[in-house]
Amino acid sequence: MKQDKLTEEQISKLIRERSPNNRLKLHAQEIRNRLKEVGSARYDLALPETDYLPLLIHFDEKIMGVVYGRYKQNTDSVAGRGVLVATDKRILLVDKKPLFLRNDELACEAISGVSYSKAGLASTVSLHTRFGDIRVRTFNSKCAKNFVKTIEDLLFAFSKGRTNNSSIPHGNHSKLKSDD
Repeated sequence: MKQDKLTEEQISKLIRERSPNNRLKLHAQEIRNRLKEVGSARYDLALPETDYLPLLIHFDEKIMGVVYGRYKQNTDSVAGRGVLVATDKRILLVDKKPLFLRNDELACEAISGVSYSKAGLASTVSLHTRFGDIRVRTFNSKCAKNFVKTIEDLLFAFSKGRTNNSSIPHGNHSKLKSDD
């Protein structure tokens, strides 16, 4: 058997491609592309929360909806500017500033409902959980509506007892089909 030998260039290319740093860069680019798909504006992509998401989102997770804006939590009267991210496995609230990070994670089972309202140019998304409500005021109504639809689809899937990721629509938000 003849075995092909790799050149030094091929070896260094393989090492670069498989390095953890390169994998994280590719993951960050995938996340940015997905954020664009779900309706994030150019301004949203420039925020520090967006840059921090690749460190929080697992490689096997998929972003299904986001809403950027001013948030307020009822539980401890916390307020700030951040992003609420719905993946196929969990919900994240991320508020990133220099020398400050607030990162809350909710399992989909903890979500009890979601509501949407619009007044003028601003939209408000309220995420109702067992631990209190999170309200996010945003000017990107496309992201807000997409996020609400995503949470409704997640709640519908969990109410039907289908908690595996294949039962949750990825991005197209078509109605879930029943198993009968």
